[in-house]
Amino acid sequence: KFEEFTGQDGETRWVSATKVPVLDEKGRPCGLVGISRDITERIRSEEEQAQVEEMLRRSLEEVARSHRWLLALNQVTQAVQHANTRDEIYHIIGDEVVNLGHHAAVFTLTDDQSHLIIRHTTFEFNSLRAAEKLAGISVTDHRIPIVIGDIYEQIVVDRQAVLVDQAVEL
Repeated sequence: KFEEFTGQDGETRWVSATKVPVLDEKGRPCGLVGISRDITERIRSEEEQAQVEEMLRRSLEEVARSHRWLLALNQVTQAVQHANTRDEIYHIIGDEVVNLGHHAAVFTLTDDQSHLIIRHTTFEFNSLRAAEKLAGISVTDHRIPIVIGDIYEQIVVDRQAVLVDQAVEL
């Protein structure tokens, strides 16, 4: 049995303990013999190993996800070269993102570059209609202002892709 205790130095320690009752001549317990061995270093090593294994698992998942994104971007690039209109490009991008198991919205800048407008989305129609009803606006006509310091301004100014793994308020 493993037991955890706090040593005199205030540090948590672990021991492997075996305890056996001592019996009198009538078979009744009259004492206890205990043997213990400090296994603190082993427990700490196991905890560290578990942390390293978890970090490795997460890293491998991230590499696999990045690889899928790169393949999808390559496919999008090839497909976009054959598109005839901007709407076809938007649909190609959306379809590839859906193939990766995500949803996408394609935004374009207004002429004055002060707002974004949704040009294409892969979200389910019923979900969009419910969101529009709740917000009291049309998603495809809604203009999203570009505010200094927000994610949209960062993308437009830096002209760099940004992957956001969380909801962004429109």
